[in-house]
Amino acid sequence: MAFNKKAAIEVGGCNPALGRVGDRLTSCEDIEFTIKVQNKYGGNRLYIEPNAVVTHITPAKMCTFSRLIQRAFWQGISEFKLVSFVGEEHVYNQRSFSQLTKHLLLAIIFVFVFRIDEVVYHLFQATANFGYTFQRAFVKD
Repeated sequence: MAFNKKAAIEVGGCNPALGRVGDRLTSCEDIEFTIKVQNKYGGNRLYIEPNAVVTHITPAKMCTFSRLIQRAFWQGISEFKLVSFVGEEHVYNQRSFSQLTKHLLLAIIFVFVFRIDEVVYHLFQATANFGYTFQRAFVKD
């Protein structure tokens, strides 16, 4: 992402409560920042460059199954925090206990038909749902 420096300063930059700090794997700071810019300036100031190329270098230690589960859990917590900062109307969110159950059951089913890609996808979704539900349990509405 690239933003005009003045616009970034005016909206307060990225929220320090989101984003990775130490061992905390929260994220969504880029989404929250984009929503703030869009709210302040409207959609006419945001552009997408379809030919842009971004390369993320991921160390091997971050490519383990346990890291995937950790990351998914923190994704759920991040999405909960994002909703609390920008409001649910700005974020499509389907995190719930029923979604957690659905994805766990689908992961189990796909184990038996050897669709590892589907197993990983549904475990990620289930874990993210758990993270969201877990965080919500500790926050009063």
